[in-house]
Amino acid sequence: MDLKQARKVAGLSRSELSKYFGIPMTTVDNWDYHGVLPPVWVERLIINELLRIAEEKNKGTFNPVKQVIEIRKLQNDRDYLKMVQEQEKKRESRQK
Repeated sequence: MDLKQARKVAGLSRSELSKYFGIPMTTVDNWDYHGVLPPVWVERLIINELLRIAEEKNKGTFNPVKQVIEIRKLQNDRDYLKMVQEQEKKRESRQK
C-alpha cells in the first residue's frame, strides 16, 4: 500500500493530510502527482497513522481536532525541550 492508497482508505483529502501532519501541500502534491517519495521510514510512519485513522473512523472514535491538538502539543514540547537544551549549551560555554 502506498501513501495515496492509505490516504484514501483513511478518507482524507490531500489538504486534510497536509493539515493533519503539518506537511506542506506542495510536498503532498509531489507524492501524489510527481512520484516523489519521502524516506521509507517516513512513508511507513504516515501509512501506519493513516491506517489507524481508518480503523478509528470505522469504530466511530476518530476525533481529528483532538488528534491535531495532541500533535501540536507534542511539537510544542519538542520545541521547548530544544530551546532548553540550547540555553544549557550556551550557559556551559559561558562558564568555560
